[in-house]
Amino acid sequence: MTEVVIRHKQGRGGKSASQVEKMVREVLSEIDADPDLQQEIREQGIDPSDLGPDVVDDVRQVQSGTDPATLSLIITIVCSVAGPPVRDVWRHVLLPRILDRWGKDVIGDEEDSGT
Repeated sequence: MTEVVIRHKQGRGGKSASQVEKMVREVLSEIDADPDLQQEIREQGIDPSDLGPDVVDDVRQVQSGTDPATLSLIITIVCSVAGPPVRDVWRHVLLPRILDRWGKDVIGDEEDSGT
């Protein structure tokens, strides 16, 4: 199994890590019933059956850098697929759906995760 860690700035919408985790799991739970979502995932090089709500290992808030007032969200996904395609699914499929559904400010900009 591969662990993929994605970092985002805390959104201005003030959602907690547990609320963001619930959003991510909800979108992932729709894969089996949504052919469009399945196709979007395939276009990123992943078989949709490799993903589901159970791949979300953890979502937590941590201090970002040297400013203790700035928080980051750490989203950890564990699945059988290597990191880059999982990041592509996150960036091009899951995150846009989350932002469209719950608002553009629920998750901030992605931070450098070392890739």
